[in-house]
Amino acid sequence: MPFLTIIPTTNETIRRMLRLLMCAGIAMLQSGCAADPEKPTGWRVAFEDLNAGRIGACYLDGSNFEYLTPDSLWASQPVSDSSGQTVYFCSSRRDERHLPNALYAVETDGSYLRKITDLPFRAIDLQVTLDGGRLVFVGSYPDQKYPRAFQLVIGEDGFSAVTSTGRAAYDISMAPGGMNFVYHDSTLSDTLYVSELNQKLTLPIAPFPYTQLSISPNGLEFAAVCGPQRRGLCHLLLKDSLGNSVRDERVLVAELPDKSISHPIFHRDGKRVCYVEASSADDSSSTLKVIDLNSLVIKEIDTANRRVSHPAWIR
Repeated sequence: MPFLTIIPTTNETIRRMLRLLMCAGIAMLQSGCAADPEKPTGWRVAFEDLNAGRIGACYLDGSNFEYLTPDSLWASQPVSDSSGQTVYFCSSRRDERHLPNALYAVETDGSYLRKITDLPFRAIDLQVTLDGGRLVFVGSYPDQKYPRAFQLVIGEDGFSAVTSTGRAAYDISMAPGGMNFVYHDSTLSDTLYVSELNQKLTLPIAPFPYTQLSISPNGLEFAAVCGPQRRGLCHLLLKDSLGNSVRDERVLVAELPDKSISHPIFHRDGKRVCYVEASSADDSSSTLKVIDLNSLVIKEIDTANRRVSHPAWIR
């Protein structure tokens, strides 16, 4: 009978109902996942919170702020390698923050906090090679007249000096190749020096009237603190697209009596620079800003009126 041919058996009906329920459940789960707001992605900026003594991080719009270091440590001077996945920093116990410190590392999700080495002095001006294999930092023993630069190969014991005792080393900046770095001696003599990690060779490269300097990922550009009082931000192109040596300097942020620029750092794309801007009269707060080198558009990162320093690009 036709009627019997279109009406399924009881068992088959149950099986079909179960299949429909399963499909509906899967569709609901998929719909629910799709409705969840997407988490932000892309590059973030890590920075030193000078008042809290911790390393904070947020996206460029200021969202998803978090501290990467615990409250038990007084952390400073964050830097990151080319992957942007690890932050290296100087740190000590809060009650010992004026004593010799140590070098630490932490992943950018706040995990795997570890001490790399203790130091016999207080380190400043920390840098890391792009491959994350070496740390270069500045410090001085009690009997030394000037601070020197030292290097530490991560995973090996001890560290060694890479600048001489006759000249101070400040504001070191690693070259993209990872074996050279640039620094100045704090005299405002318009001379930068370059040192080689293996041969301990130090040569002057003059005249460059800069103090704090960041070298672009391609090694052909500088972003640096400049001006007679070292309060502005400049960009210097060393070679053009044809490989010819040039010296094309632009003032990105003019020097102003009530403002102070510090700690510029190139983005990995070579097109943006993050820097710190502070009031010359009131050091209770400072801001992070990012300038696009092509459009010269400047955007401020909302860090909730924190007193910030030493930005580093992270993921």
